[in-house]
Amino acid sequence: ETLIDDRGRRIFWGWIRDARDFGKYGWNSVMTLPWHFTPAEDNTLRIDPVEELKSLRYNEKQHSDVALSENEEIVIEGFDSDCTEIKLTIEPNDATRFGMKLLCSNGCEEETVVTYDARKQEFVIDFEKASEDKDLTYAGRERGALTSGNLKQTVPYALAGNKTLDFDIFVDRSVVEIFVNSEICIVQRVYPMRDDSKSFRLFTRDKEIRAKNIVKWDMDATNPW
Repeated sequence: ETLIDDRGRRIFWGWIRDARDFGKYGWNSVMTLPWHFTPAEDNTLRIDPVEELKSLRYNEKQHSDVALSENEEIVIEGFDSDCTEIKLTIEPNDATRFGMKLLCSNGCEEETVVTYDARKQEFVIDFEKASEDKDLTYAGRERGALTSGNLKQTVPYALAGNKTLDFDIFVDRSVVEIFVNSEICIVQRVYPMRDDSKSFRLFTRDKEIRAKNIVKWDMDATNPW
């Protein structure tokens, strides 16, 4: 759904399908955050969260820049939350597989893993272990449901040369929206069940990466429900 607002902006909302049983919960599906579409100089479309979302931020926390060595994974301390906005920049250098884990429990019993594969030029969102709820049914792009062992979403994205990755990540309980370089937005529904599934981690599967400009906000509710 899209409209032109009173400031002349093109605003878009997407529809996020549910993986839970409608009969059990009595409702199904939610809308994305409002996205702002603007034309870029190269005739592509810029995709950003609307600036009004900044008014929901509180409890800002910043983290110093970090360098991850080969095959390293770290927890970003103080970033635990299941209702948050996180911004950071990753410098891949020569790394080919790296990324982040969202809504991760202390022992990684639950985790949503977001990996960028530089060779394949794609993001892979692995939600195989995102929830301990075994009654979820994710619909695939083709007919039928995704099966265990194949709970992944693949999003093509070509990163040119020495370009960095600027992330603006929104987590709202069971909804994850990841804006990348104002060029794409990755959306995934997940359903963490554990109380400790709130940590944020960074990792590299091969060579060194560097993360900088790391900042996190908790997000206020937009309604009293």
